[in-house]
Amino acid sequence: MTTGSPNDAQRTVNADEFQARCLALIDEVASTGEPITITRDGQPLLRLVPCADESPTRKGPPFPSPLGADRGLIKIAEGVDLDEISVFDDDWEEQWEQKWDERLS
Repeated sequence: MTTGSPNDAQRTVNADEFQARCLALIDEVASTGEPITITRDGQPLLRLVPCADESPTRKGPPFPSPLGADRGLIKIAEGVDLDEISVFDDDWEEQWEQKWDERLS
């Protein structure tokens, strides 16, 4: 038996009715957003509630990427040519191979 009045905060349905009308009640909760309490012998057993909107607001990983996090915060001084700056020496690969060969011998 379904109970509910305008004064009730929430609609209740007994377990037998829920079993008979399960899919219709699920559709109702999904469309209205109003939860339904399922009862047995007048005691609440469980609550049928709509899922929160779990669609991501943006595509990609669930955490922000650190790439570009400093965009707009770092300024390159005038006269600095980034193409001329190198973290490695021109012969870094040769130096690395020499060190590796020394360690292996």
